[in-house]
Parts: sequence; C-alpha cells; structure tokens
Amino acid sequence: MLRTRPWVPYLYVTPALALLALVFAYPVVRVVDFSTRLIRGASGPYVGSLNYQLVWEDPTFRDALEHSALLLLAVPVLTALAIFFAVLLYEGVRGWRVYRSVLFLPYILAVPIVGIVASYIFQLNGALNSMLRAVRLDGLAGRRSRVSSGVQRW
Repeated sequence: MLRTRPWVPYLYVTPALALLALVFAYPVVRVVDFSTRLIRGASGPYVGSLNYQLVWEDPTFRDALEHSALLLLAVPVLTALAIFFAVLLYEGVRGWRVYRSVLFLPYILAVPIVGIVASYIFQLNGALNSMLRAVRLDGLAGRRSRVSSGVQRW
C-alpha cells in the first residue's frame, strides 16, 4: 500500500478553497467596505458605522426584521404540522378519510372559489382575525401596518 505524506490531501483541496474564497469571501469584504461609505462605491468618503445606525433607526427595517423573525419561527412549526398530517394520513388512523377529505378539498374545488373564500377568511377584519380576537389572541390577529395606512415614509 502506498503511503502519502499527511499534507498531500490539503494540497489537493487548496485550489477549491481558493476558488471558494474568491467567489464568496471577496464580495463580502467589498460589501462591508461599501457599507461604510457615504455613497456606493469605493470613491465615497468613509463614514464608519453611520449607515448602520441609520438602518437600525428606520422603522421599515424594524418591520422587515420582525417579519423575517416570524417567518423564521413559522417554518419549523409548519414543517412539523406537515409531517404530523402526512403521518396521520399514511398510518390510516381512525377517521383518516375525514382528514384526507378536509386536507384535499381545496385542491378539488375551483381556484376562483377558493380564492374568494380565502379572501373573506384572511382579510383584516375577516373570519380568522375575528376568531383570534375573540379568544384574546390579538397579537396573532392581523393589524394595519403604518405603510398601508396611506402615510409614505421616504
């Protein structure tokens, strides 16, 4: 059996690592450099963390950050629910025909009908938000955002 020196495999991996650094690390460094300048590009005056302070003070950025956090939390919950329903339908537990019918009913109905019914359910004062407010889950109910109230911020 042929034995190689311990550093030889690293020699083979070096070109791939250099390509990854060129493709990923260099743009990240450039973006951080651009973000510390007054205008886009390397020719603008250096302002340090002023751009970051302005972003953190912007209410639109905070709303976007809140929505992203909610999505980050919702994805695992929805994945767990999907797995639960898949197991429920696969195992054939008691009442599986009812579960299957309720789950696949929107796929069988016409798309315009489903869209109209969903618009009534999911509107701001629709059935879903009314039920959530009735059981004192106001935080989960939809609320009017500052942007949609007609006030534009520039």
